[in-house]
Amino acid sequence: MNEIIKEQKISHLKFPECIRAKTGMYLNSIQKEGVNNSFREVVDNATDEVGSGHGDTIHVSINLNGYNYVADNSDRGMPIRMSEDMPEKTQAYLSISELHSSGKFEAGEIGRVGIFGIGSSATAACSTTYNLLVRVTERNYKGSIPEVEEMWNTVGPRQRNELYYIVSTSKGYKTFEGCLLLRDIEKRLFKGIKGYTPIPRGMTTIVLFKLDPEIFEETITPEIPYANLNYFLLIQQRFFGRKKINVIIDGEPLRCEFKPYKFEISGKITPKDPSSPNKEVGVYLTFEADPELSKADKYMFASVNGLDSRAGYHVNLAKTLFKAALKSQYKVTHEYALEGLKFGVIILANDCVFNSQSKETLKSLTKVKLDDFAPLVKEIEKVFKKNKDYWDAHVEKVNAFWDAHRNIGAIEKAQRMIDSASGTGFYKNKADMVEGFSDATIKDRWDCELYIVEGNSPAGSLKSGRKASSGLKQAVLPLRGKVLNVSTIDVNRALENKEISTLFSILGVGIQDRNVTSSAKTWEEAHELLIKRSRYGRICIACDADAD
Repeated sequence: MNEIIKEQKISHLKFPECIRAKTGMYLNSIQKEGVNNSFREVVDNATDEVGSGHGDTIHVSINLNGYNYVADNSDRGMPIRMSEDMPEKTQAYLSISELHSSGKFEAGEIGRVGIFGIGSSATAACSTTYNLLVRVTERNYKGSIPEVEEMWNTVGPRQRNELYYIVSTSKGYKTFEGCLLLRDIEKRLFKGIKGYTPIPRGMTTIVLFKLDPEIFEETITPEIPYANLNYFLLIQQRFFGRKKINVIIDGEPLRCEFKPYKFEISGKITPKDPSSPNKEVGVYLTFEADPELSKADKYMFASVNGLDSRAGYHVNLAKTLFKAALKSQYKVTHEYALEGLKFGVIILANDCVFNSQSKETLKSLTKVKLDDFAPLVKEIEKVFKKNKDYWDAHVEKVNAFWDAHRNIGAIEKAQRMIDSASGTGFYKNKADMVEGFSDATIKDRWDCELYIVEGNSPAGSLKSGRKASSGLKQAVLPLRGKVLNVSTIDVNRALENKEISTLFSILGVGIQDRNVTSSAKTWEEAHELLIKRSRYGRICIACDADAD
């Protein structure tokens, strides 16, 4: 009997259900992280606007009469004219009711966070109530919903300063749209709250919302994104020289907590690729040396467009630039080059590729190459040269640290040689030895002899001359002409040479002070240990009279 196959049905989730059903995709989580991302998305809109030079004050609170609250005093505000794409909606309403609705898609001011046009609409869809208020002005009262122009023409000149367009949604669906005086909006939103806190006056764009407990599994009270706001202030100061930017949190001004290190570099680079949407990229580096040589990441802070982002392309970029400068100036190429480096890096760019909509990790800058940042290596070198004594002393410590670890590495290798020369371990390692080595086979190793010869030709003659009636007494190790001059190099470098490494592996007694006699207290005891642990009682060097 043929099985009846049920036809597959393709469904399409429209806004806001597409977000409410798949919240983790847009806000990264339905737990605390998602709650914080929801709030941060609204804060980012305010920092983008003020950071673009269109205002100087941002207000933030997670409890303004029970609402999460974000506002700014931009001189232009959110556009409230009817949208050309969707004529039935104002542009402000479009921004919170449709995915990928934004005024930030075209290249403009560098360093804007909201580049996807998803954040506000995602937060609105996941809120039991979301209220967007935009102050009505001489510039925007025409071309919006009819109520805006009617109210503008009705109220007096003084009241116009408190006239706002408002659109309210619940779980993504519009519940109210109109134009009211701010005091009437307060009565509407804070109804039943005695002695409520008034909304601060003078703000241009205001958002008040409550997240939906049906969406988020944990507490729906977000955390203030202090790190992002601190980066925002630092960026305004270091990149744009704007020191009079105000971030007010629950009525108290935020003071930038990020303190630069001893040295600072800032500037903008222009990508060589003319098709890059990043016409310029802003870079800020601050750094100094830690006398204790702590790990670089311990004292590292990093940001992309004001986001607190401590992993990704920008961090790796900073490390690469420092390594290149150290190599150029001090010939430092070892793996401990960045030991003891404290640094901070901030990148501002128009077009960034993040690992997700919630922007935790920067993956790349669109059509920007590592070579584009070469001028910054020169700037770091200038700091090294200008502060020569400071960096000379640091590099000396770093190199000493490297030497110490290399010696540890050599000790570990020596111990492995001793261990591998005992029992079956030695035979497991024979594949790593010089080709052509032929071992002795008798059990009494102290009676065995190791012949070290030049090349495979004499080695063949010696091997053929051995008598194997009761086991082979002689081992033969062929080496190439000039193996390695070890008189001026350290143990670690010597052991990187295959011939030298093979020689000490097959001897099996260790190297330098890490040898089988290191625990002996007397010469006699050391001799007994050598007899017990050595694989050969004699070493014979068989060579011709040539200079090599």
